[in-house]
Parts: sequence; structure tokens; C-alpha cells
Amino acid sequence: MDFRVIAPRKKAPNKYDLDETYEIPVKVLKIHKENKNGRIIPITIERLNFKTGELITSNAITFQGSVELYESMNLELPFYTDCIVYKNGKFVNFKVIGIYNVGFWEKMNDVPEILNNDEEELNKIFHMHYEELNNWLNE
Repeated sequence: MDFRVIAPRKKAPNKYDLDETYEIPVKVLKIHKENKNGRIIPITIERLNFKTGELITSNAITFQGSVELYESMNLELPFYTDCIVYKNGKFVNFKVIGIYNVGFWEKMNDVPEILNNDEEELNKIFHMHYEELNNWLNE
């Protein structure tokens, strides 16, 4: 799955996130249950670098209820889902809650084939998709 063709989605504040956030596609690589702190469980995700579009790994968090959901679904690592990007002062943080069918439309419509795997075109799409998120991060 090519994350560059999936645009981040802006989310309005809600009872869990008091400020504006964004959702991005990620691959959950590892769940660090051994480092659990209360209901919060650290995880390692793979995501796009917001400036370059290259895949990078980042630390993130999930919650005990989400891990229980993954286990009840017999979900095996790694898996794709959405991740919430939020600001914490000057820092950018990531959290995964539940499991979502990230990239479903793109997978069903095989977007990279439509674009003939043209890297230049994919990078243009990525930069267009991530412009708003990058502006928000620089506020």
C-alpha cells in the first residue's frame, strides 16, 4: 500500500482530543506491552515523513482496550490502520485507537496502477495531500 496516495484527514476537536488533529495511514510494527504504563501501551509505527514522503518509523501509543480488540480479532503484526497526529506543545505525537480499513478505496481501485507507478506523479500527489498538515504543524 502506498501511503502517498492517501490524504491526511483533519479532525475537529472532540471529547478525547480538545484540539484539532489529523488522521494518517500507518503500519503498526510492534506493540510494546512490556512497557505498559496504566492503560497506555507504547507501539512502533511506520508512516510517511511529512516533508519527503519516505517511510520512517516512529514511536506512538495505543491503549489497553485497543490491544484487547487486536487480540480478539487474532490480528497479526504488522497491520495497517489509521493513526491520530496531535500536537503536545512543540512536539508532534501519534496514537492508534482501534483498527480501521485504511486505504480501502485505494486498494480496491489500484491507484498506483492508474498512475502507471510514475514516481514524480506520486510525489506531486503526496505533497498536495500533506501541504495542509505541514502548515498546521508549523503554526
